[in-house]
Amino acid sequence: MPDDEGNTKGETMIGKVVKNVGNSASESLAESLSSAASGAAERATKAVTDVSLVVCQENFNRMAAERSILNTRDVRETGTTSVAMSPLIYGMVDACTLSVGVDKPGEGACWVMCAPTNQGKTHAGEFLIHGNHAFRPERSLKIDATNMTDFPKDCATTVLNCGAAAGDLAVLLCKALASTKNSASKESGLAKKATSMLGKMACEPDLTIAFDSLIEMRDADEHHLLHAAHEKSMPCPILIFDEFYCETEANTDFIQLLIKEASSSGVIVFVMTTNVDWASKLIGLNGGERIKPLPANVENEGYDGVKRFLEVPLWNKLSWTLSQLRFLVLPICEEYGLEPDVVVPAGSSFSPSEALKSAKRLGIMKLREEMDGKQKHQIEIVVLSIVSNRFPQARRMISISAQL
Repeated sequence: MPDDEGNTKGETMIGKVVKNVGNSASESLAESLSSAASGAAERATKAVTDVSLVVCQENFNRMAAERSILNTRDVRETGTTSVAMSPLIYGMVDACTLSVGVDKPGEGACWVMCAPTNQGKTHAGEFLIHGNHAFRPERSLKIDATNMTDFPKDCATTVLNCGAAAGDLAVLLCKALASTKNSASKESGLAKKATSMLGKMACEPDLTIAFDSLIEMRDADEHHLLHAAHEKSMPCPILIFDEFYCETEANTDFIQLLIKEASSSGVIVFVMTTNVDWASKLIGLNGGERIKPLPANVENEGYDGVKRFLEVPLWNKLSWTLSQLRFLVLPICEEYGLEPDVVVPAGSSFSPSEALKSAKRLGIMKLREEMDGKQKHQIEIVVLSIVSNRFPQARRMISISAQL
């Protein structure tokens, strides 16, 4: 029977079916278009990420070959040309001897160093990778991790300007350091081209120093000992984290990944911190096998850095000896004409910063005394000159005083 509009019941049902099919087709088409657009966007994002990671790797390769220092606080001029032997330098070099290879690359290792501020951690790290000694690496990186609560993310965004590198940072670092390429200039081609096209999206490193100067050891005896290594030794690449003191889950996860990558890549890692609890926690991440305390930095009896470390670390303060402190202040003493054993007398317990301040203070005091003496002498001459004008018999005495 026709309905009010003249349509039969069958025709009405067919129309509804056709309408539903049409709506379904439209929805499917819309979903397909949306899915295609989403897929295209994902592929585009992945392509940009892949390019960024390639460029980040190239930049890390270049920086490792240049033995760069990545400093997130300020790019300072590294004008240090010589250093004094310190407990940290001794301990780091000693740790390297445990990993150095003979006729082949050595094994990777991770060492934790815990010391108060102003103990020379920064200069010790710089000397290890730029000093004139037998264990100086062909490739190295030193990264300042100050205030980085999420090191992979903060380093990727702050230092590299490439957030895409955060998840792969441990791999990128170790791969760059383990590379066998020796020429930094050849490695930088792709990075320069990509960064010029994509800008900061494609990893444009910032706040870095290509450190090409050689740091000497002031103590001649220590200099000789640092070169008394096996002539066929092959120093491992070195990665140093300075001021890595933020105890967070993200930093813990990063170190766990780094331990594995460094071990398989033959990279020696030094983690410097002032946080005792954090340092002790790091030791326990791998059961004391691949990450250990620096042997010179703990007082645990019988620990030499070779066997697995299963104890609670008894951290020491890495105090400097009198001899080390006197070599530390030597440049200031030479500048002001002071004797190091006067600046750092027997029985003193100076920290490195206190010894330097003492040398500077004594030097300035001596300079002032010399200036006061010259001014006093000039005043005496003027007074005597005035007196001589009134008393001619005093001229001879004035002449003698002027010659003194």
